Amino acid sequence: MADKIRTFICIEIPDEIISLLGAVRQQLRGMCRSARWVRPEGIHLTLKFLGAVEPEQVEAIDHAVRLSVAGTAPFPLVLGRPGAFPNLRRPRVLYFSLRDPSNRLIGCQRAIEASLDPLGFAPEKRSFSPHLTLARIKVPGEAASLSSNFEQINSKAVEFEVNEVVIKKSDLRPTGAVYSTLRRVGLAP
Repeated sequence: MADKIRTFICIEIPDEIISLLGAVRQQLRGMCRSARWVRPEGIHLTLKFLGAVEPEQVEAIDHAVRLSVAGTAPFPLVLGRPGAFPNLRRPRVLYFSLRDPSNRLIGCQRAIEASLDPLGFAPEKRSFSPHLTLARIKVPGEAASLSSNFEQINSKAVEFEVNEVVIKKSDLRPTGAVYSTLRRVGLAP
């Protein structure tokens, strides 16, 4: 039996936005020693984290995702404002929000959650909060300067169209996670 695959479902982010976020990362990088920055090529919008799955399950996951997004037309998302979990005063995660002007993202995400539940992937207990993670902070108390500067960033509202969802594999390495695509599922009305 093959090793399990650490898997998630996401929306890939266009290069234009990745470049913008990479510039923000460069601007803020030295402000907090305990910040672990996400590599720009690793930035994505997670719709559902599945964890370790058997390789044989990928086909059923693909089928469930295809059924869940059938009839979903491509939709726009807009890069939003900087924020932090749990808050900007003591951040553990720095992110940029994503706005969903068509209100189709939440329906797509919920449909994917529901389609995977029968396969043993329980729905997430926390409500879905569309965001792009930029950094994780190990010692929130050290991040005051970083947080203050991050909050002041004025990102331009870049809109992009979501045409597909992607099933990805995550290989954890000492240098960070390396992602590879297992399947692509196109959106179409």
